[in-house]
Amino acid sequence: TKNCVCVRFYKSIMLVHATADIVSRSIIDSLKSDGVDITKMLMLERDNPNVNKAIEDILHKEVVAERKKQEEPLVHLLYGESCNLLPNIMLSFVKEELLKDKEGSDLLSVSLEHQNSQENNANIDIGETTRTYIKDLSASEKAIFFQNIRQVYCTITNELTKSLPLKNDFLRHLQYLQPFPRQRESFRTSITYLSRHVPYLLTNEEVDRVGVGWCVYQMADIPEEWFRKTTVSSDQIIEYLPIDKYWYRIFSTATSIGTPQYVVLTKLVKYLLYLSHGNSDSRSDKTINDRSSLNEASINGLRATKAAVKFFGGGKVHAVPATSTLISKVKDAYSRYTKDNEQQQKLIKKEETQLINEQKTLQEELTKATNMLEEGTTRLAAAMKNKKFDDIGTAEVLVTAANAKLIKNNENLNRLRKKEN
Repeated sequence: TKNCVCVRFYKSIMLVHATADIVSRSIIDSLKSDGVDITKMLMLERDNPNVNKAIEDILHKEVVAERKKQEEPLVHLLYGESCNLLPNIMLSFVKEELLKDKEGSDLLSVSLEHQNSQENNANIDIGETTRTYIKDLSASEKAIFFQNIRQVYCTITNELTKSLPLKNDFLRHLQYLQPFPRQRESFRTSITYLSRHVPYLLTNEEVDRVGVGWCVYQMADIPEEWFRKTTVSSDQIIEYLPIDKYWYRIFSTATSIGTPQYVVLTKLVKYLLYLSHGNSDSRSDKTINDRSSLNEASINGLRATKAAVKFFGGGKVHAVPATSTLISKVKDAYSRYTKDNEQQQKLIKKEETQLINEQKTLQEELTKATNMLEEGTTRLAAAMKNKKFDDIGTAEVLVTAANAKLIKNNENLNRLRKKEN
């Protein structure tokens, strides 16, 4: 299927009243036993956002742990994948001849809104199922439908052109760290560009040595098994090894006298492969319902960080100089965070203790009020049976007082429940 969302029933598991550990473990074990990759899990759906939070936390930790096992540098693929994504969307509604021989930033020159640039209604990609459903629409309804489809495609494309790094020269040159084809002369230009634009890493002499090292690397006889898996998948797709494993083998090569072959190149490539895959803050990579806190301190912290990156690095994270002062501040920030977290935990425990004590007090008062109500009810029944009117008045006082205490006790219990939530 293309441009579709498929909803499928997987299976049902009857767990009755099970704990969060049992439920989450049953989900994980079931998925793994059926060969489902849990690292692809994006969302956990439930009846209410305030229930099953423990299950959510356990599943999140499991998914993150699995993803860490499969982690590999992907920053060298970012530019290429971005360049592939945009034309795939544009080909759904833009004439193919306008996109021919265009890639990367060249795609931004295509006029999307112009009617002559777009395909006719018969060739716009809406999926065969959708096309079947709209057969019964009137001509005017079809016109409105396709107008909306064109608008949707234009909006998606415009958003992608704003967010995708199609004009980022650094990422464009970074894609040439891939093992093939490495013999092109333009690749040496790219590695020189990267060595010059990584701040405070290489000296001028080392930048010159990078170019020489790259020439040696281009002429080296590198076995294919260093970057290509020896086995082929069942659908005859060639699979490649992670790029960090490939470069590890390159770094391990030595000269005829036993010294490392690529000293400066190793330093540069390691730095480049450590680059982040994106510019999102460190907490936004959780798979299930996790975002940066929106309290005042968090917002101020994020704004201060972005302002610092803009001031010291011109808006580029990798351009911010990693000085000793900055490293010291980072360490201090972590220690302060740990200290604040400990204080916060102490406050939480103190509040919990107060709530427990208050709950015990209310429970005792509830017991007393219940006993008083039972005594008053018993006395009232006996007085009415024996026709002792003096005792009826006493019993009525007990019942009235007990009811008043019960009402007040219920109000206090409701207040406590709100505090707990």
